[in-house]
Amino acid sequence: MNTVVGGATVKENDEQIGYGEVDKKVVQEATPEEQEETDQIYQYFLKLAGEDQEVDWMELKEILDHAMKAGCAI
Repeated sequence: MNTVVGGATVKENDEQIGYGEVDKKVVQEATPEEQEETDQIYQYFLKLAGEDQEVDWMELKEILDHAMKAGCAI
């Protein structure tokens, strides 16, 4: 889908790109507390994002503000 923003045409890119493999030396398992914080933030994201699981910049800001208020280490 193309959208015109400020006179410029912007193309939305919704293609799935996937993920590469992460080096095992870099991966660190989350503690139960960190996992709980992550789950809380993700649930808040799902609440705001809705069925399409997409957020605009204002919703993203609200999610980040929520995480910061909760003292989460994101």
